[in-house]
Amino acid sequence: MTAMIYALGAAASVTLCETLFAASPEYVSRLWLFAPLAVLTNWLIFRLVHASPTLLDSLILFSFGTMVLRILSTLFILRQTVTPGAWLGVALILAANVARAAWR
Repeated sequence: MTAMIYALGAAASVTLCETLFAASPEYVSRLWLFAPLAVLTNWLIFRLVHASPTLLDSLILFSFGTMVLRILSTLFILRQTVTPGAWLGVALILAANVARAAWR
């Protein structure tokens, strides 16, 4: 459970940085925001790796959270379309999460 909290926190931090970067071509004016978010992301990933039973478990959790938040950001904030390949990626990462939980 702790690993999932760290994974979702890191995914939210990464997605926020990417959304802010994609929302405006002028990122230098928001550099004051990117630097603390980068430090927060690194700390959350550090905690995630130490809280997970294996490195692969932490990678699956982080990938799933990042992928879902990126798609939500693309659809609802940036108002762009999501390619079928991205939807397939979400389905595969979801299957990996189900398999990880089922074979414990």
